[in-house]
Amino acid sequence: MTIDVLDFHAIKPTANQDILKNVLCGIADKRRIQITYSNYKQEITERKLDPIGLFFSRSSWYLVAYCDIRKDYRTFRIGRIQRVCQTSEAFENEHPPLHSFERDRKYGGDAR
Repeated sequence: MTIDVLDFHAIKPTANQDILKNVLCGIADKRRIQITYSNYKQEITERKLDPIGLFFSRSSWYLVAYCDIRKDYRTFRIGRIQRVCQTSEAFENEHPPLHSFERDRKYGGDAR
């Protein structure tokens, strides 16, 4: 599966656009990504994730992913991701579709 990305040469890509592009590639290819993440307390962690999907809410993009550190699904604000590296590792497990992570069921496990 491929994802087409438009490249508008008149506009320089922002860091968030590059991060979104790398995250989308991980989702499309079902490959793990490694991120450097700063939570709301500005604590920096390195995490290996299985990216499930993205959603836009309250003027920010969010990633729903399975986190190897927490061994559970978490929600990550894209604006707090400092770096994304794609890996060659395929997902080890099958994951539920994005729509199954409705706020009242799963979003309690936020990476903040």
